[in-house]
Order: sequence, then structure tokens, then C-alpha cells
Amino acid sequence: MGDMGDAFREHREYMKERKAREGVNCPGCRKVQPKRIPSRLLPGWTCKVCGYTRPRKSETPNANLERSERSGDTLKDFVRPAFPGNVMGGRGVCRHCGEAVNNVAYHEANACKLRPNAAAHVRDRSEAEGT
Repeated sequence: MGDMGDAFREHREYMKERKAREGVNCPGCRKVQPKRIPSRLLPGWTCKVCGYTRPRKSETPNANLERSERSGDTLKDFVRPAFPGNVMGGRGVCRHCGEAVNNVAYHEANACKLRPNAAAHVRDRSEAEGT
């Protein structure tokens, strides 16, 4: 079988093992249909038969970081450095005209009328178009 078929088979087997290991029988199925074999639910899953949702463990916003620190891993290599908004194109204020815009990098490069060489850029474009 192809690579995708092998990957899907491995994923299906992994989920079977995980449901057997971590899954809990749905308590709603026992109430709604007592003779039925109850669904095995993982945290956050919703039962298709009765609609019961197994609650997840409440985690703090930094739960993954705390978990990795307890296991001895460091996330310094994986944490993306914080770039200022004008470099990444986020919301901010144009440094030329002071206007608040959604994409600062695009505005400063193309749309701002007060940027340096803005008039030359427009003149070059009109010469290229032949007008």
C-alpha cells in the first residue's frame, strides 16, 4: 500500500490503543440505551449517540511549557522570537505619517504618501506605463 495508506493505518491503530488506554465508557449511553455497548470517549470528545461531552482537564495557559520543564525539555529552540509589528506586517502606527493601520509593513512600503521617495516611485511607475 502507498505511504498515505500506511500512515492512516498507523493512525487508526494508535487511536485504538489510546482509546483502550485512556478512554472512558460514556455514562450517557448507559442512561439512554442501557443494553448498548457504551462509546469510549477521550477528553474533549462528544458521544455521537447521546451527546455527552467528556470534559477536558482544565489547564493553565502555560501548561505545555510547565509540562516540558518538568520533563527536562527546553523550548528555547522552538519559541519564535518576538518581532515588532512593523517588521512582520501587524497592526501598528506608520512611522512616516503616524496613521494607525492593520498592516504596517505594507502601508510603509506601498501606500504611505509621506514615505521617502514616494513621489519618485509614482513618477517611475507612470513612465513605465507610458502616461
